Amino acid sequence: METSRRSFLQMLSAGSLAIMAGCSARPSSEILPYVVAPEAGTERQFFATALPYLGMARGMLVESVAGRPIKVDGNPAHPGSFGGSDIYAQSCLFDLYDEKRLRAPLRSGRPASLRQLLQEVKGLLGPEGRGLHVLTRTVASPALESALKGLGPALRRHRYDPILSHSSACQQPSHLRYRLQPGVETLVAFDQDPLGLHPEHLRLARQWSTLRPRLHVLESAPSLTGGRAHYRQGLAPVEVERGLWALAARFGLCAAPAEARVEGAWLDRVEAELKRGGGMILAGETLSPGAQALALRLNRRLEAPVDVLPALDSTPHGLAELEKALQAGEVKVLLILEGNPVYERPHFASNLARAELVVHHTRVANETTQLCHWAVPASHELESWGDLRAFDGLLSLVQPLIQPLHQSLSGLELLSRLGGEERDGYALLRAAWKGRPWEESLRRGFLADSPNRPLDWPEREPGTAPPAVAESVLLFRPEPNILDGQTVGNAWLQECPRPFSKLVWGNAVHLGPATAARLRVENGDLLELNVGGHSRTFPVWLEPWQPEETMVVHFGYGGERGGTDAFGLRPGDDWQAPVEARKVPGRALPITTQQHRQLDDRPILQTEPAPVEVDLYGEKSYSSSEAWGMVIDLEACIGCNACTLACQVENNIPTVGPEEAARGRNMHWIRVDRYDHEARLDFQPVACQHCENAPCEKVCPVGATMHSHDGLNQMVYNRCVGTRYCANNCPYKVRKFNFFGYSNENLENPRNPEVTVRDRGVMEKCTYCVQKISAARITADKENRSIADGEVITACQAACPSEAIVFGNLADPQSRVAKARSDRRNFALLGELNTKPRTTYLSRPEAGS
Repeated sequence: METSRRSFLQMLSAGSLAIMAGCSARPSSEILPYVVAPEAGTERQFFATALPYLGMARGMLVESVAGRPIKVDGNPAHPGSFGGSDIYAQSCLFDLYDEKRLRAPLRSGRPASLRQLLQEVKGLLGPEGRGLHVLTRTVASPALESALKGLGPALRRHRYDPILSHSSACQQPSHLRYRLQPGVETLVAFDQDPLGLHPEHLRLARQWSTLRPRLHVLESAPSLTGGRAHYRQGLAPVEVERGLWALAARFGLCAAPAEARVEGAWLDRVEAELKRGGGMILAGETLSPGAQALALRLNRRLEAPVDVLPALDSTPHGLAELEKALQAGEVKVLLILEGNPVYERPHFASNLARAELVVHHTRVANETTQLCHWAVPASHELESWGDLRAFDGLLSLVQPLIQPLHQSLSGLELLSRLGGEERDGYALLRAAWKGRPWEESLRRGFLADSPNRPLDWPEREPGTAPPAVAESVLLFRPEPNILDGQTVGNAWLQECPRPFSKLVWGNAVHLGPATAARLRVENGDLLELNVGGHSRTFPVWLEPWQPEETMVVHFGYGGERGGTDAFGLRPGDDWQAPVEARKVPGRALPITTQQHRQLDDRPILQTEPAPVEVDLYGEKSYSSSEAWGMVIDLEACIGCNACTLACQVENNIPTVGPEEAARGRNMHWIRVDRYDHEARLDFQPVACQHCENAPCEKVCPVGATMHSHDGLNQMVYNRCVGTRYCANNCPYKVRKFNFFGYSNENLENPRNPEVTVRDRGVMEKCTYCVQKISAARITADKENRSIADGEVITACQAACPSEAIVFGNLADPQSRVAKARSDRRNFALLGELNTKPRTTYLSRPEAGS
């Protein structure tokens, strides 16, 4: 059969359309977009959903282009996030498109069908689910709880979460909710990090930034909250508790401990501020039950707005009960929903073999998967239906943005299959939500008026202050980026510098200068730690803010993960343990992105208004009515790195891996510098300053870096020949060079289609999210108007939970950025160089000012 040119082109076009139709894996069930979609174009849609953090919901808006989720930001209507986000939400797209995800169910490492699994389980279980045990993390999903109950009354559920526990201040499982509301003027934190590792850190960061209360901190390890404190003191954990007892004694609630090491001036200052009213005590989960109970009593005395809320997951059985059941031969089938108990509790592996059948529901194979009979792929939250409660009980909906990329199931779907139901997640969730407003909640992302009511349960007796301890103590803490190791395969998180140490791609033992001098170690030396007969070797990293005779190790590493396993030293669920340390031969210098963090009297970061200087050259004029600029409030910045990750996702910035990172070739367009001076710590986000008198433009031989009509310092990528003169001449060191082709072809799906992917030999830097400016300009031109203030929101600005970043048109005197720039605290970074940066900063005042 002969084919004409016309018929050939017809067939070619039809084939192309068929291929394109299969590229958009949209969910088959109905999903509803957000009520008010920001910056929505013809193909861009925004969907309200919820993502878990420590098992609890945070409201998010997910941007979808042609059926592909490409960006996650906070839902401004959700009271748990207020539009802010964090590194975990920003990086979740990497987990969604991770090439290491399980593709299909496996039986002993070989592909198998889900039907075979269901038959095996059915053949082992007795009536009413007898013999079935389920191990979960914290479950804050009513639909999932209902599905668990549907498996039979004989089902035994166990909960194990290595970094989350309920409050011990009351006699029943509960947690405390701190309401930062008008009237709260003083916060006193005892080993509590409300701005960092806290289930409600997004809400608390926004409210703290709005109120700006006085903040006093006693802590045993550096935290984001300690970094923002007006007055901070680092002490050993037992001395932190004794400091709480000493403060409570001044209010007549207990006897003062003898010879407490807390500074008397600190106690005097805190006591005076609390007695003026508006005070609140924040006690960390690592404190003893007695200390938490005493803090609650002190809050009651101060009439602080602290609520006791019922625990979202009050499962009474833990890992210890499961181990007893395994040893007694009571476990026929053990279903592990997510988690990695073999890694988190190493001795659990010996008991796991006692179950007749072990099923692991997980996205990525890990240490637990290797010892299980079955591995069932778990769906990502962006490809499954579900619900989650926030910390206060607010019920939020989880809706998929894309069909499952692999043969995966959500936890809700897997439990329904085990219960004999074949319905998909959408049908299961609609049944669970029967009688509730569905469409309205789906568009908004949560069910209004659904938080839990506060309880009034009896308090625990605080007892007496703990005795002083002279021995060295090892503290166990979640890793700042990968927490307990569940996201250790996420390169975006691995390469994001840790807020304090600026380490990437690994962990270390953190100790203070005095402890390091006693042990005769420095950065990169190896230290063997022995806890209860178990030993591990860590590289040393000096932390000036680490209290004397205390050391910190972080979870999440070890074995194939790289670094050293800290779980192997942890006794049970304890957060601290006595330790013996000794230096051993060898060196392994951790990878860091900041080598120097002392100011040394250099005016890089200012604490007082800059003097007004007369400019001999005058301002450069532009033909445009737009003059884009940014102001960053250093008093509001908490150093969380959300801006860094948001910029990376928005602008298709690649990761380079540990070897290139060790050479200082990381590609982030925004870095958050840490500076120590005297008794305080400061963070300063630094990106391209978009200088009006840009040094980089003067040395580029091909005009690859140039100024736009509205004053942006632009990069023309196809002109760049890679001389790197611009980077050498930039005083801010914010230009990044592609020494190799760092772009990962396996991560094409989450790429922003409006941002060019750079290749080897090209320089790149911050663009002020020019793609967003262009989109807003096009929309404004169509509507015959100018761009409104706040219409352009950069990625870093949208992500910042404390609203430290303001962006807009400096040519509009009524814009937020113009008003911020007129603040007396405003200063230009290295302004004496006459670069005239468009990005300026608001200084952070001294503690006493």
